[in-house]
Amino acid sequence: MTLKVRQSSDYQGREWWKWSVWLDGSPKELAAIDHVVYTLHPTFPDPVRTVKNRRSGFKLESSGWGEFEIYLQIAHRDGKVRKRRHWITLTHPVKRTQGKEDQLESAKSPVAYVSSTAADGPIARKLREALSGRGFQVLSMEDAPAGIPSEKAVDDMLSSADVAVFLLSGRPSLWTQTEIEHARRQKVRHLVPVMVGDAEIPHSLESIEALHIDSPEQVELLAKAILAGTAAKDFKGASW
Repeated sequence: MTLKVRQSSDYQGREWWKWSVWLDGSPKELAAIDHVVYTLHPTFPDPVRTVKNRRSGFKLESSGWGEFEIYLQIAHRDGKVRKRRHWITLTHPVKRTQGKEDQLESAKSPVAYVSSTAADGPIARKLREALSGRGFQVLSMEDAPAGIPSEKAVDDMLSSADVAVFLLSGRPSLWTQTEIEHARRQKVRHLVPVMVGDAEIPHSLESIEALHIDSPEQVELLAKAILAGTAAKDFKGASW
């Protein structure tokens, strides 16, 4: 039997998958292998991972929202190394219907996209942590895969977002304006401008009541307001 690379993917909702990849071969072929080194996309934490569990077929388990090519170095016990590559494919489940009602499982967690400039980095980091702690899957340009044009990456992330949060301090940058345009194009349900101190709100968000924040210490209150607004029909402005 020829050694093959196999994979599985399990859709979790909100454009997020759990996936695994392993080697499929005869007992003799697997017995000859010492370990497998997997190299994931560089945006993953610890993208180079070693698996030594022969019984599982050297299975690697992880999760993510995008497809990519994974590289394998198969280290044999005699010192030889074989290289393979495999495209991680993520598929949506087939919809089952009963009458007109969709039977797909409900979303597991809301998705928040956070837009910020370098000047708002400390607040953005605290906000990401606070939203994650409240059950959000949080995305931003920090999560964009390498090698993909920025506009396509932000479009892909916003396509799965329930809320897009725009941290605004000073005058909005051209990139912030681009993110807002993409959020509107993807029809993100909630657009939330957050004024950091004295800020100028973009014309494209003037019709939306903004939230206000003056310091990183107010981030927990901000995250609480975003969570409450996501569950409601409309956001209401607030300041602290």
